[in-house]
Amino acid sequence: MKMSKKVEKFFVEMTEGNEAYYDLNNKLSVKCEDKQLGVQFLVEVIRFWHMKKGLFCGDGNTWDWKKDDEGKRQKVYQPENEWSFSYKTPSDCGGCVRGQELLDKIFGSRRIFNSLPFVTFRGDRLYAFRFDLMKCYAEKGHDAVVELMEAQKQERARKKAEEEAQKQQTLHEEQKAKLRERFGDAEISDDLYVQITKYAENSSLVIVDKDTAVVTDSRSDWGSSGGIGYYDQIRVFYGQQSNMQEWQWRDRYSASKDRPSLAIHGIGKVDVAKKENMVSIEIELINNKYGNRSTTFSFKQKKLAEVPRLSVDDQAKFQAQVEKEIELVMSELNRLWECKPEMLSRVMPTSSGYTSYRQPSIKQTDFRLEIGVAVFVTEEQIDHRASDPQIRYELFVVKFGEEKVRRVTEDHGYESEGGAFLAVLDLNSEQVVVNTKSGKATILLT
Repeated sequence: MKMSKKVEKFFVEMTEGNEAYYDLNNKLSVKCEDKQLGVQFLVEVIRFWHMKKGLFCGDGNTWDWKKDDEGKRQKVYQPENEWSFSYKTPSDCGGCVRGQELLDKIFGSRRIFNSLPFVTFRGDRLYAFRFDLMKCYAEKGHDAVVELMEAQKQERARKKAEEEAQKQQTLHEEQKAKLRERFGDAEISDDLYVQITKYAENSSLVIVDKDTAVVTDSRSDWGSSGGIGYYDQIRVFYGQQSNMQEWQWRDRYSASKDRPSLAIHGIGKVDVAKKENMVSIEIELINNKYGNRSTTFSFKQKKLAEVPRLSVDDQAKFQAQVEKEIELVMSELNRLWECKPEMLSRVMPTSSGYTSYRQPSIKQTDFRLEIGVAVFVTEEQIDHRASDPQIRYELFVVKFGEEKVRRVTEDHGYESEGGAFLAVLDLNSEQVVVNTKSGKATILLT
């Protein structure tokens, strides 16, 4: 039987009382051993049947409601290159079951279809695919669709990088204008300007001299257990160099461990002393309730090598590289997650009393596209004791010009004992500064 005839007979009309509906034709055998042939058949099934019957759970974007000239809503079908579909497996949702049965009938197993390059796993059992990519696979095969997907990803990354570069340029000019408005004719070196423009709206910013500036900052951290920890920071900039110190004044778990005397309410006197090839910067930290204290930073008096800036095209390539590495890492974590056991449920009641491990996710990202360095932190559950999950955070680094992502550090812990603890505080071309259970740590990237 020709493919067109099989497509027409793929569903048969059934009646139940006064209701008519379409169901799979169990008398028709269409199993395709060849994947590309199976996709060709699926393309034609969707084209022929999508206006007559829902094929997958997520196929709503094949059409849309639009008002006609009289203001009445009409169902309008979208161009096929804009179609996309999705379904979950396992799932007992009616639309998802339709998709499962349809794919099983064509490919023998939906797993075969899910392994195709244009099918994307979105997490929580959800698989999605775009019709234009599926059509490319049907017409030209595996390599062609992979090449098309990569080209589309590069184009998206290029546009995103161009938009981000324009956004950053506009923001930079606005911040420079605010600095000029705040500090008037104060002499500021070009190197210092580059570093402090992002703090233009921070009221604590102090220009000490043409090469030196000081500003206060803060951050907080929290998790699934405990409360919120608060930190106050002092950042010092000297020419191209910078450094930061921070103090935790509110504990995450116990108010008895709070240290409000370490909070910073302002910047007092700043003394800069130069001796031989070193610069020492002593800063008075104001605490309105518990009295002031001082801290000191030291820098070498030297001109650092200029950090190369990537072109917009290279930023686009790097953006695509970073997104690809994140996708690969998360794909592997999700693959492992599907193999993990269940644990006792302590929050949401379930029929069995057990629940799945938490699905892996991205906890934090920091991209510096202009200098070609990016980091991301993953979060996954790796173990449990009864209903107490053990969580792991892993820090990965991607650098422009390097072929593979690097895993540079990790932390893990049971939630009842505080859980995992890892946060990115600062990032440049040479190092990443992170906060850990033991305090601030610097990881060299060179």
